[in-house]
Amino acid sequence: MSSKEASSKETSSKETSSKSGLRVRALRPKADRKAMSAIAHRLPEWFDEEALEEIDEDLDECPGFVAEMDGVGVGFIQYYTPGSIPAASRVELIWLAVDPDHHGAGIGTALLERLEKELVSLDPAAEVIVWTEAESSKSEHYAKTRRFYRKHGFEDWFIDSSDMEYWEVERLYMKKRLGSQKPKNTYVSRRERRRNHHFQQKREREASA
Repeated sequence: MSSKEASSKETSSKETSSKSGLRVRALRPKADRKAMSAIAHRLPEWFDEEALEEIDEDLDECPGFVAEMDGVGVGFIQYYTPGSIPAASRVELIWLAVDPDHHGAGIGTALLERLEKELVSLDPAAEVIVWTEAESSKSEHYAKTRRFYRKHGFEDWFIDSSDMEYWEVERLYMKKRLGSQKPKNTYVSRRERRRNHHFQQKREREASA
């Protein structure tokens, strides 16, 4: 089963709710595209034009969840599995965004908890990987991002300083083991795959010039 198929399969993605009117449900690409785009565009400190394009692309290919407050989309989370679904094992949390008007309301936590619950139900060896800008970037916004993940049990894994010409910043990789078993698949980030594709195209253009 592909990630695209998994994102539209709702039988394994039950809704969660709270007394505050918050509901977390499975992502529906066609129905949620406009709301997700609007949320991401309101967060320029985290999402530049390239990231916005990638979010739109990943919407059709990667499963995830949407948070709604009284029926209005206020956040989303998506993940990527560098293997086959339903064997979660190591998965990459690729996007997590909350409308700035609702920061501090526990929506990011609710989305992360829903994702973790889903992954454990798919595979007891599930482990979540996420990368963000390292401390060397001096970004106040990404300092908040690192604090959020550390608060929720993610541990620093390693810092990647390679290909700085392309990335421009060091990347801090973090991970969180959800189950007691060791993950079965290897890990290559989705953006790393995009980067490799970018350089492959560049080499082909230079070779044909």
